[in-house]
Amino acid sequence: MLIKRGLHECERAGYRAVIVVGHPTYYPRFGFSPTLVANFQNPFAKGDAFMGIELSRGSLSNLADGRVVYPAAFDEL
Repeated sequence: MLIKRGLHECERAGYRAVIVVGHPTYYPRFGFSPTLVANFQNPFAKGDAFMGIELSRGSLSNLADGRVVYPAAFDEL
């Protein structure tokens, strides 16, 4: 329920997509896919844990490439 509510609130706030680093067998049940963000540069590019979901059709799938930047605190992990 928390993830569904979070996605709903993101959509309501006008976000067009959500990107997560999460468990590759858990998040796909909500529609997240590593394929949608496969061409994005990111610090977590290895494996299937880097995933995205479109809240607005084409918001990720229509992009040829992209770059995800995390806050500096993530550099310490």
